[in-house]
Amino acid sequence: MGDIILPVIIHGVTGRMGRIALRALQRIAQEGSLHLDADVVRPVGIGVSRSQAALEDLSREAGLEHYSTDLRAAVGPGIRGGCYQVSADVVERFEEAGFPESLYPRDGDRFLLDIEAAIGLSLAAAGVHGDTVEYLGRCTHCEPDEFYSHRRDAGLTGRSWAFIRATAPAADTTSARHGAV
Repeated sequence: MGDIILPVIIHGVTGRMGRIALRALQRIAQEGSLHLDADVVRPVGIGVSRSQAALEDLSREAGLEHYSTDLRAAVGPGIRGGCYQVSADVVERFEEAGFPESLYPRDGDRFLLDIEAAIGLSLAAAGVHGDTVEYLGRCTHCEPDEFYSHRRDAGLTGRSWAFIRATAPAADTTSARHGAV
């Protein structure tokens, strides 16, 4: 039987919903964590907020051990704007979500959706922007020797995968972090 530590990032942990999520994770830990086959999965909350002071207060009040004001993102390869044709009903969903028209210019009766720009706007709205976001800038549709593309290959493709990892800060970091997992 092994222990698996599962870092869970709670963005906006100092807000009402973030505090609820933190309490839920703490309750899971109190009740013996999660059992998966012969392993025990132990979720560990990592609180993320824009306010260092609020994080420190939450640490004292609610026992939040791991927190940061520094959140970074990387956007990997994907089908890019000039290749991603979508119908009006897809554009309608993006409009309803509040995305600007510049993300989906018209191409005849279709639209070209810039999904990378949409991801960038979503990240910025969550407080992750500027030099904290890295874009690979590669198109899965345009690079058949490097990437699978469901659209380009009419569904006859392999599979791609992705992962997310929380890492400890470098020893020389100047960002506000405490007890990173």
